[in-house]
Amino acid sequence: MSASAFLAAVKGRLMEWGKVEQYHRFVVALSGTVDVKLAVKILRGHEDLLQIFQRKFAPQADLRSTKREIKEQEEQEEQQAARARRRVAPVAPRPPPFPPPRAEMAQPVGAGEEEDLPRPPAFPPGHESEEDGLDSSSLAAAIEGGPQECVRQLVQLLFDRGAESDTERVAVSRYALKVVSKPRFPRELYILRGAPGIGKSDFAQERLAELRRLEPSEESAARLSHICAASDFLSADYQGEEYQFEKAMKNNEMRALLSMEAGIHPVFIDCPNLRLWEMKPYVLLAERLGYVIHVIEPWEICAKHDDLPFLCSLHDDDEQRAPATLLQAMLRRFQPLPAAAEPTEAIRRASSSGARHFLR
Repeated sequence: MSASAFLAAVKGRLMEWGKVEQYHRFVVALSGTVDVKLAVKILRGHEDLLQIFQRKFAPQADLRSTKREIKEQEEQEEQQAARARRRVAPVAPRPPPFPPPRAEMAQPVGAGEEEDLPRPPAFPPGHESEEDGLDSSSLAAAIEGGPQECVRQLVQLLFDRGAESDTERVAVSRYALKVVSKPRFPRELYILRGAPGIGKSDFAQERLAELRRLEPSEESAARLSHICAASDFLSADYQGEEYQFEKAMKNNEMRALLSMEAGIHPVFIDCPNLRLWEMKPYVLLAERLGYVIHVIEPWEICAKHDDLPFLCSLHDDDEQRAPATLLQAMLRRFQPLPAAAEPTEAIRRASSSGARHFLR
């Protein structure tokens, strides 16, 4: 059994047992130095999968002693919990001498904040943005059809605008099919944050070159296959129009879905991602499909990421120009990740009330 077939079997078994959330932890356990203890803990009770795991990933491991160690650790933890429960004496509740003040309900991260970024309005009747390159049924059929069908729909989405040559379309299709035919694990998702112009695309291309060995003739096809940039779906005369931006973001979410369902590695989300809830659909998708998530903050990309005059100067000669007012609003609305929380946990808890996402 190949490594990809084994991981598919593990994912299917965990889904069957209602523990699919553990699949991401299992993939992480296989990355770098194999964490035998964690892998055995997740696969415990599935002896057929444990045998394949040992044969492929840990031939020198003593699974019997590992199981015994896990059992002893769990027994110790249970004893400690029981002692802690006994130390806490039950106290009968006493009514307060006066009615307590109304408790304020804790709001999710990002809830209740005033929205000052432009919100995309409904598209004008008959506007070309009303016509999607792909609909939900096409995407569902692509996912059902497997990696090759996902690649076919991905190419259709990328080149549905009719401006590119057939040569480039064929090159992207050929490259993406080559990537998915040789799956790699663990797969990685990079979510890049920051205002337009700080160098997110350059960062993604440099990291991609480190992770994959590319022929010079493959660089353009590789960029379109791995780097999901919303700007690829904006027209050449884009000047910050809200309806164009929303359509581009929706297409980019579809693109990320198809890329990750196909098994492309690595995948980069090249969007502003200023507020935590904007990253939420990508994080949930990555966890469902077993991708390891990296969130790249703006200051990791550019030292002047929040310098408005500098950002405006970068757009002076850019055809797809972002107005200064939009850039200023973006900087003002940037939402940092909580320092004390794990990044993906903070993103999962972020409120997306009123947000329009294609991914769910």
